[in-house]
Amino acid sequence: MPSFFPTPYPDELLYSVIARCAAWRRVNSMKRFALLLFGSGYPRATVDLPNRLDALAERIPGGSTVTPELLIERNTLFPLYRPFLPKERADRIVAAMRDDHRGSVIHGMIGLRASSVKAPRFLRYCPECITEDYEAYGEPYWHRVHQVAGVHVCPLHGACLEESTVAMASPFTRHAFYALDESYIRKKERVQAVHSEKDRPRHLAVARGALNLLEGNLPPHDPKDLHHMYLWHLREEGFVSVTGAVKQSGLLGSFREYYGQSFLEQVESPVDGNQPHNWLFQVVRNSRRVFHPTRHLLLMGFLGFLPAEFFRTGRQEYQPFGRGPWPCLNKVAHHYGQPIISTCTVSRADKALSPVGHFRCLGCGFTYTRRGPDHREEDRYRVSRVMFRGPVWEAQFLRLASDDSLSSREIARRLHVDVGTVIERRRRLCEKSGDRGRKKKGKREFEERRAVRRKRWLRLIGKHPGLIRKDLYRRAPQDFMWLYRYDRMWLWDHLPKALPKKKNGDRRVDWRQRDRTLHQDVIHAAQEIRQQPGKPVRVTARAISDRIGSPGILIRGCLQNLPQTSAVLESVVESVEDFQVRRVRYTAAKLRDEGKPLAIWRILKMVGIEPGYTERVADEIEKAITGEESISLRCNDLAEEHVVTGYLPPRESHRRKAPKMDTFPCVAVLQ
Repeated sequence: MPSFFPTPYPDELLYSVIARCAAWRRVNSMKRFALLLFGSGYPRATVDLPNRLDALAERIPGGSTVTPELLIERNTLFPLYRPFLPKERADRIVAAMRDDHRGSVIHGMIGLRASSVKAPRFLRYCPECITEDYEAYGEPYWHRVHQVAGVHVCPLHGACLEESTVAMASPFTRHAFYALDESYIRKKERVQAVHSEKDRPRHLAVARGALNLLEGNLPPHDPKDLHHMYLWHLREEGFVSVTGAVKQSGLLGSFREYYGQSFLEQVESPVDGNQPHNWLFQVVRNSRRVFHPTRHLLLMGFLGFLPAEFFRTGRQEYQPFGRGPWPCLNKVAHHYGQPIISTCTVSRADKALSPVGHFRCLGCGFTYTRRGPDHREEDRYRVSRVMFRGPVWEAQFLRLASDDSLSSREIARRLHVDVGTVIERRRRLCEKSGDRGRKKKGKREFEERRAVRRKRWLRLIGKHPGLIRKDLYRRAPQDFMWLYRYDRMWLWDHLPKALPKKKNGDRRVDWRQRDRTLHQDVIHAAQEIRQQPGKPVRVTARAISDRIGSPGILIRGCLQNLPQTSAVLESVVESVEDFQVRRVRYTAAKLRDEGKPLAIWRILKMVGIEPGYTERVADEIEKAITGEESISLRCNDLAEEHVVTGYLPPRESHRRKAPKMDTFPCVAVLQ
């Protein structure tokens, strides 16, 4: 047990605290010093995510406030990843960091081993931070935020980070802890992050976002909740349709314009519109994967948020018509304009894909719809269509209609409706009541309207004598439809002659003859697909249909008329398992031709097989690598999605033996 242990400085790595302790004690053997601190074995000097923290906390001298929880929160990079991990996985990672024998699985569970955003090769520092640390504490130290992948400037000073001579991970220094001092600073050749001045604000924003993650004490979030948060803010910016689909092309263009391709390449996060599976598209449409924090910082910065502000908004629902209650818009009711409608049902317009809100007042029964979304406060008082006027409006109409001194136009003005609505309602009322006098009055008004419509229609025909029926309808659709409904015989007598219909030939199909020829074409097409050079293509009904030049005939319900073709098609179409086996064989042959060693992880990566594949596929992989590796695959034990079991990095495969299956770690893929 050490006689003393230094108090960690703000934002200091635990690696740095141990290195300072070793420097003060002037230890000669780092291995023995690590054994003194951690108790057993020879723990590695891990910079970002160390383990054996329980053993370290037990050996710290009494009176110290250092606990495993505080070390993880304040002196490791785990808070950088935690907000983007499910709670269950985050708890397992914390348990592994506290445990003595599970340090090798930590990076795999987060997904850092397979991430395309690589960690810095050397520990980095800010020259201005070194000066301030000397003034405040009398010695410099390694800051956490300076070691984050994708961070190239200091978030406090904006200065470019410079590389030291201390490697982040090296087989020669795996047990050594190096304190920051002048001997490890590159004096002659200073390696700085290469970026132009115009990119410096973007680099500074990423660095401050990383610092916000490290100091924000943010809890884990389910990837689905994170996905919904992104959709909510993207919808606010106009990048999500009413149906919830992300407008990928618009988002990609705006994102690249905001950051610039050169900056995205510097932070190892370029986006290519020609690749449908680039990381930006996957973040906004795939809620299952875990992505590197740098890429989350880029998307949050594009939306105008720091991480703490972004997560504070929480998961919100889409409300195109705002929050209730909503006003009743029945103008004859005494509560007109008052917010008394508590529920709004949202549907979608078929063609325009716009949201449509349905509102019903329980007080007067008035029901209306409005096409949204609402952009201004005035939109809450707009009606697109009245579905039902309700008993209050009907009672007011009956009272006014019983007054013979009021014309239909005056009644319409008082009820705030179109005069045609009043005329139609009065006609129905007369039919029900049998009032002859009202029928005569309604008939007189009808004849007047008919005379006006006929006169306008005859004037249109006289002005354009050469137009066909369709063109006449387009010029006066309201008159045409009114005459079609109420004066159809007259309208037929005053229309130009209809164009002759085009005669179509005999479209009947000889299905027997087609079946005899088509089933041979299906066999040849399937053989051509299997034998074509290059990357294998799955033999499907769609692929065969396209190859024989009859798109859709094999997948549009025609097979019931083609019994021979249907039987042949069922025998030649590949199942998912058959296609996976064929891809494994092709990949193994390709690797042998290229002279590359056959490894399980390489075959799985090149083939692109998702977790949960069958025992037959696993057996085929074992056969492919017989003589080079004999690692048995157990696919059904996969516990996480997008996880590859039994993955070892290529750089360590010549030094490690394959571990046993019971203790073999699961390695997540961090995009």
